[in-house]
Amino acid sequence: MEKFTLIYRILRFIELTADKDEFDASAFSEKHFDVTKNEFLNALEMIIDAKYVKGVELREAVDWRIDLFITRPKLTLDGLKFLATDEVMKREAQSAKGFNLNSLIT
Repeated sequence: MEKFTLIYRILRFIELTADKDEFDASAFSEKHFDVTKNEFLNALEMIIDAKYVKGVELREAVDWRIDLFITRPKLTLDGLKFLATDEVMKREAQSAKGFNLNSLIT
């Protein structure tokens, strides 16, 4: 999967689930997005480094394992702006028109 597509899908997932009472952490995984664990973690790292989300943290363990910590994830204003204005994301949104975004949160 194209990196920008994965980033877009992760950000949209967080946007769609941010207002729910509880965040389903089991749905927020590489399996849900149909990518490898490394692809998922790399995309999350880019999203976090760009300060597009709050409430999502990656920590490197002593054994080189990367642990994901989630506490009420939500988009920042920069994350919302990125989804709304980035030209690459607009193209990805157009190509995903037939894709049911609600399937991301079920």
